[in-house]
Amino acid sequence: MKIYTEEFLRDGILEIQEQPFEKLLVEKNKWYKCFEISKKDGKREICALSDEESGQKVKRLQKNLLHRFLRKIPIAVCAKGFVKEESYQSFLEPHIGSKYFMRLDIRNFFSSFSEDLIWKGLHEFVENAEALDMICELCTWENTLPQGAVTSPALSNILFRRADQRILKYCQTITERCSKNRYRPEAAGNENTLYYTRYADDMLFSSDFFDFSKEEYFMKMISRILKDYGFELNRDKTVISEDQIVLNGYVVGNAVWLSRRKMRDLKRILYFFRNKNHELYRIDKLKVKKTIESLKELNCFMEKNNSERNNFANSLELINYLAGCRSWLIAILQMRTEDNRTRRNLGKTKVRIEMLLSELSRCEEEKQRWAERG
Repeated sequence: MKIYTEEFLRDGILEIQEQPFEKLLVEKNKWYKCFEISKKDGKREICALSDEESGQKVKRLQKNLLHRFLRKIPIAVCAKGFVKEESYQSFLEPHIGSKYFMRLDIRNFFSSFSEDLIWKGLHEFVENAEALDMICELCTWENTLPQGAVTSPALSNILFRRADQRILKYCQTITERCSKNRYRPEAAGNENTLYYTRYADDMLFSSDFFDFSKEEYFMKMISRILKDYGFELNRDKTVISEDQIVLNGYVVGNAVWLSRRKMRDLKRILYFFRNKNHELYRIDKLKVKKTIESLKELNCFMEKNNSERNNFANSLELINYLAGCRSWLIAILQMRTEDNRTRRNLGKTKVRIEMLLSELSRCEEEKQRWAERG
């Protein structure tokens, strides 16, 4: 699909007239609300669309652009994040059974997409300069992709497409060269493949024959490709391992499962909120209510038990953490890589998370209602 005229973009995709759009641009400083979230290595600024009228109008326009245009643009097969019918599960699955692993992280991923890169990345699909200007204005904040925009995930995959393709081609070249030089041609197959998948800023490589710890030139070449497109590796987050690799709470080896550390922290939280008066697992509703008001007791409990995650800044952060854990478990159960006993235990843990999430969300909503009443 291509856009040839500014009128088609406005009328056929965005559904907005010229004057209302220009008026909306005047209020661009009201589109986003920026805030910081804590990370292991510092803080990250998130710019989310505001609840003000202008922010909600922009959200509607971005949704129209996403569904009617951006999702119709082809992306590289290795991109697994923010893609319909793809998931973190499909990001990891191609690497199951590999011997050597390397994970690379792209520094400041979304903020590295400049307007110049957006122009170059979309030019072949938007041939009208005025229409391309409109898309840039609608989808950028301070000249980069804001992480909280509806369109940013899809745009990141589109704009990163050429870098993905070059990296895939480089991996294919190494596979062909090594198969020719080190193996019998008839033996070359999946076992001699160098795999590459990407989930947003996470790049994962694996192989049965290519030891990343010994082939230092490989990372240098990936870094050079990224620099050609304005990106930089965060070398502090590089992980090179053998037989298995741990990523965001998952362990990838001969199968995929949750890391022991993640499971321990999750079970500590579930234990903290259990009702001691019941033999079966039940939620202590009074403790949930107290936690919504103050997380001090929970944070002290986690710190006392040497938890990796020992500090929740607010109740919404706790709710989001548990929601993420639930998603991990669902993905693991869908992969069907665990034995029946482990699957039953994971299923029980998922149900307990859902019980706790339900009660936490109920108390949080009640707290918000009281706050609105003054």
